[in-house]
Amino acid sequence: MASYRKVVISCILACAVVAVGVATVSFALLKNAGSGAYAASSTLPYNATANGPYTVRGNRIVGANGAQYIFHGIGRDGLEYNCSGEGPLDKQSLSYMGLGKNTSVGTYWGANTVRLPVSEGFWLYGAPGYPCSAQHYHAVVAQTINNLTALRLNVIIDLQWVDAARQSGQGGGQWPSPDADSITFWSQVASLYKGYSNVLFELYNEPYPPSWSCWVSGCSYTGVKGYSNDCNCNKTVSYNGLGMQALVNALRASGANNLVIVGGLNWGYRLGGLDTYALKGTNIVYDTHPYPYVGKLPINW
Repeated sequence: MASYRKVVISCILACAVVAVGVATVSFALLKNAGSGAYAASSTLPYNATANGPYTVRGNRIVGANGAQYIFHGIGRDGLEYNCSGEGPLDKQSLSYMGLGKNTSVGTYWGANTVRLPVSEGFWLYGAPGYPCSAQHYHAVVAQTINNLTALRLNVIIDLQWVDAARQSGQGGGQWPSPDADSITFWSQVASLYKGYSNVLFELYNEPYPPSWSCWVSGCSYTGVKGYSNDCNCNKTVSYNGLGMQALVNALRASGANNLVIVGGLNWGYRLGGLDTYALKGTNIVYDTHPYPYVGKLPINW
């Protein structure tokens, strides 16, 4: 990987995001004396707060001071399926994700990074029939990102759901590949947040295209089935899926040099084809989601 000027991180997404370099790491569950929260310990450096802008150097990510930076964090779900978000998104409520002194009414989790899943459908079209326009969604996302970055936390903007060429409404769903609207989404988002040193861009959550060539360059889907939020049911759609290279190009065309996170095949798990299908560009971070079931256990890593 070092020859690509990119780095592999490992993300465990069921309840948290844990980023590690390719160096050997031993994990244990330790209590953070300052916050009361539990965190994974390792031989790698601990970073309590954000320190961007970040750069990929070989197989490592370094912060603004040139030292290796390790991301450890929490996913703040809701904005992918609810145009107005789920639960409080004010600064005080979000502060519990970072460092602080526990009280009888709140526990601080000690993260330095918050992953924010969002929807291209809500971003571009709002929620038709509901009091949530695209502009309202932009404002909610902006308020959340501004609150988190003001708390000195990193934010991963994660394109979680796409609309399958507008066939999957009310936020969309988890389709195999991004689509044409994903280009518009990332062009707009990158233009808005390229000046945020602590914001990272995750191109698409857990892609599952049929091949590495499709992952890189895109392919057509015919009669693919998947969940759609508009009907709370499974739909069958046909659309042109975009490759990850097109999304990287759109981001960089905006002038953004933020870290770009890219998941592999098989719901963001497989990275074995990167020797042949590595993306072109800089500050690209490859991402894997090793869930604990057959085919994704450590023996298969």
